[in-house]
Amino acid sequence: MRTLSLAALLLAAGTAHAELSYFQNANGQITYEYGGAYPQITCEVSHLAKPIPVTPEPRDCDTPKEPGQWSGSISLFRSGPTRLNCNRYNQHGSGSVVLTEGKSYIFFNQPNWQCTSQSGNMTCTNPEGHGFEISPNSLRRF
Repeated sequence: MRTLSLAALLLAAGTAHAELSYFQNANGQITYEYGGAYPQITCEVSHLAKPIPVTPEPRDCDTPKEPGQWSGSISLFRSGPTRLNCNRYNQHGSGSVVLTEGKSYIFFNQPNWQCTSQSGNMTCTNPEGHGFEISPNSLRRF
């Protein structure tokens, strides 16, 4: 793992939307993927401390092992509300950027699209003010 400066992260986020980049919180429990053809941030908690039931979505997450349970993965696009994912999508490779606690990181050169790591939680918002706060113990969407 390596720690990059805010300037390096901003530069990387603004250069190519098609490429995927990865980051994580300081303790590595929350990992993120950002970029892609449709710019988004997808986050997942590697090990949920307890099952976190979420309603009313995702409705199609009924699996034999965990009926009605969310996978721990959530996506945030440039506009609109968050989307809960049934499956884990992030394929984090080596070299994920480690976010410094208490600092906000801006993505895609848009000041209102940012994530902040604080005390084991991660809060992300898009330019419309939609977002989430996530930890291994909880999920809050707004």
